[in-house]
This record gives sequence, C-alpha cells and structure tokens, in this order.
Amino acid sequence: MDFFENLVRYFSRDPQPTGETAKTKRSLPKPLKFADDIKTLEGIYGDLHGKSITVELQDLLGICPRERHRVDAYRGLCNELLEAYQCTLSVVSQKTRNKH
Repeated sequence: MDFFENLVRYFSRDPQPTGETAKTKRSLPKPLKFADDIKTLEGIYGDLHGKSITVELQDLLGICPRERHRVDAYRGLCNELLEAYQCTLSVVSQKTRNKH
C-alpha cells in the first residue's frame, strides 16, 4: 500500500486492508500472547484440549507469575485457552471460594 491508499482508507474509516496486504494478513496465524504460560500449564496438566482446570490463585501465581495478584489478572489467559484449546481455566481465591 502506498501513502495515498492509507490516507483514503484513514478518511473513509475502512478498517479492512485492501489488495495484497489483506491476503497476506489473513493467512498469517495468530500468535499466542500467552505461549509461555500455556507451555507451562501443558507441562503440568498434559494436553489442554477440552479440559476443565480449576486452580487456586496462589498456585497459579507460582506457575504463571503476574504483577497483579488477583484473579482478574488471568482473564486474558483464560480467554486464550478457551478460544484456542476449548479449555476452561477456573481460578479461585480465598475471596471467590467462599461466595455462594
């Protein structure tokens, strides 16, 4: 794409790339943002496809560390596992475990 095509696309608010670039981008596989975490979980739980895993927050922090020590820090990983592996990862903490 040249400058003018980008400029026209910007002002027309067309989010889809056109021409050769569109074909190239669609054929590339989506990189896994959580590849290291998934590899570590596979080492512990084996093949993740179709599994349902419940793990305590403290245990998961040791396996896949995060700066934010809360269940919501693992939402992206849970979504990625569900989308790519159909694996449900449930993270429970002392706060969420006692709520009924």
